[in-house]
Amino acid sequence: MTNFGRELKSQRAACGLSQSQAAACFLDLSVRTLQAWETSEQSPPLWVQHVILERFAKRKSSKRL
Repeated sequence: MTNFGRELKSQRAACGLSQSQAAACFLDLSVRTLQAWETSEQSPPLWVQHVILERFAKRKSSKRL
């Protein structure tokens, strides 16, 4: 599992989201794609990785408020 796959899974879990809930947060992202990213079968471009991880970070910080 790549660092992105581990971080994605960790961030998703920290937000309390299932794979299907997390996939729904991103337009046109299938659950299967999310699974492939988490298990490092596939990887999105680096810019996409940054955007996704930033979204999870914002979600976590807004839940703390």
